[in-house]
Amino acid sequence: MITPTDCLPNGTLTTKCDDHIVPQSVLSDISRWITEGISMKDIIDRLHPRTVPPGYEFHTWIPGKSEGFEDKLRSILVQFHYVHEIEKYEAKGIPFKTFMYVPQHHPETNTLFYEREDETHLIKHIASHTRSGGPAKLKLERYTEALSDTTSGLTYPALIGSRKQSVVDAERMFNPKLSTFMERKGYSYEATYIKTVWNWRRASDERGLHSLQRCKFDYEMLQMILTELMPWHDTYDFSLLEVNRSLSDVLGFSRETVIGVITNIEGREWHRRECANTGRPLEHPRASSTDDVECFFSMMRDSIGQNFSTKEVKFGMRKIVTEFPKRVDPQLPFYYHTSTHAQYYEGPHPDFDKEPRKKPRETHPSKRTAICFCSPPGQNAC
Repeated sequence: MITPTDCLPNGTLTTKCDDHIVPQSVLSDISRWITEGISMKDIIDRLHPRTVPPGYEFHTWIPGKSEGFEDKLRSILVQFHYVHEIEKYEAKGIPFKTFMYVPQHHPETNTLFYEREDETHLIKHIASHTRSGGPAKLKLERYTEALSDTTSGLTYPALIGSRKQSVVDAERMFNPKLSTFMERKGYSYEATYIKTVWNWRRASDERGLHSLQRCKFDYEMLQMILTELMPWHDTYDFSLLEVNRSLSDVLGFSRETVIGVITNIEGREWHRRECANTGRPLEHPRASSTDDVECFFSMMRDSIGQNFSTKEVKFGMRKIVTEFPKRVDPQLPFYYHTSTHAQYYEGPHPDFDKEPRKKPRETHPSKRTAICFCSPPGQNAC
């Protein structure tokens, strides 16, 4: 399969593999070893460690199982094929060596099209994985210890996950008070893990953070994933990623959660760079991240309330289906998306990177009335 079969006039060696997936440097070494009389089994044993950079341990084709000749050959060929595919994409101008997620171009508008999972779903998945064991270095008994401290902010329902769909309980698993408790106790890994996940959450939802600070928090989360997925990530080249290294056990996350977090982070960073290059103002970090199903259900709750019967759904469905295309139409003015609520206005909205300005107490009508009633006799606070 990887034995050189012919030598072209320009000196290029060929094999039975399609698309020339085996590098010429490897073919030259194989040809030299064969000339020296080294057996094919020993040649495969020499090539197998090359699937990872020097100094790191390679993974087997089937985890926890010793490899025979065919399994070693599979590991080598699939790694060569992966590198070859990355180089083909790079030749087309798609930078998969630098980014693990690259948004597609919309065929009609010729603009970047982002597909990334909503981070509120991801934070619930991460909390669930943490309750199930989390990273190998994480010790869950330290969470139990934090439960007995009232300053940690951790609650029993959040720790056992009795309300699996509760975002509040998921946030309590990573709140800043809990990381402070871990630091005070000297549990450095747990404190770093909690703080990194919480800052990634802040980068998605919190007002008043600068875009570069969001970028820093996002990439701290990505670096924590890469530390387990690709320990040699100091050489930032994803063509060096080992194919045999499974995604299903990175930080104790599932494969879907790892992919969701990576696309969430790099999708936001692609969008931030795109806005900087085109001169457009940055949007809310969660803009275009929630899928259409979530939008549809939010419309139902706006229209018929939180508690509803089948009759009410059937009665309001026609209106909801009619209004839904308007909600997802980017050509309509922004205020249409909030017109069902009491407070909305036309014109530019405040910058999401800036902390919202709070009104003084006396400027609020109800507060001003309260001040009038509480004023000393003879003084009018209004």
